[in-house]
Amino acid sequence: MSAANSISGAGKSAHKRAKTQTSLALWPVALIVIIAVVNGGGGVRYGLANLLVQLSAIILLAFNRAAFFKFWREAPIPLRALVAASLALPAIHLVPLPTELSISLPGRETVRQSLDLIGSERWFPASVDPARTLVALTGLILPVTLLAVGWSLSTEQRVKLGWVLVGLGMLNVMVGIPQMLSSGQTGLMYPENPMPGVLFGTFANRNSTGLFLVAALTLAALLPPFRAHKAFPILRIGICVLLLL
Repeated sequence: MSAANSISGAGKSAHKRAKTQTSLALWPVALIVIIAVVNGGGGVRYGLANLLVQLSAIILLAFNRAAFFKFWREAPIPLRALVAASLALPAIHLVPLPTELSISLPGRETVRQSLDLIGSERWFPASVDPARTLVALTGLILPVTLLAVGWSLSTEQRVKLGWVLVGLGMLNVMVGIPQMLSSGQTGLMYPENPMPGVLFGTFANRNSTGLFLVAALTLAALLPPFRAHKAFPILRIGICVLLLL
């Protein structure tokens, strides 16, 4: 009896440790999402804020290499192909091309004339603005990391992560209320783009805010409850109404 109890206790302890380790994997991912929404809404103009977001994603990726490789082994081929194509598109445009080929691309008339004047045969990438293309490429670090690491999360953890996004949507609404009521005089995180009566939340662009709130509203309407409670349907309706305002 004692041996059986010991084995049972050891089994429960091992299960509890495994469950704790699994649940802990969610919070770094959720933290990166929070950092991205709170600090990454300013776009390319705010290099340090974007650097914080990208470095956070790289750190998450460094500690979850197994999950990253698991994604590339087990994810559906169309999904892997889409991710690879998304990375390849900006990367290919940064590859230097022979002069004759690069100046024959659309929009290179001025470049061709300049090279003819100075007699240069310098190689150029396909991108007309390599710096912005590089920013676009590095901007994919975060979504690829979240997709790859999130692939290893359990269904329960993904539901919780979805509710984190809903909470961030509500945060954007709460931040945006003073912005709207003050006609853009109070609460703007990026004041260089004032628009009286427009809700920006933690973003610099109202289109980004709108897309994020639509995503949060969709999740709030469709996600299963993060905790069983008889009042949850009423809470769900209230959240959806708030996100619709």
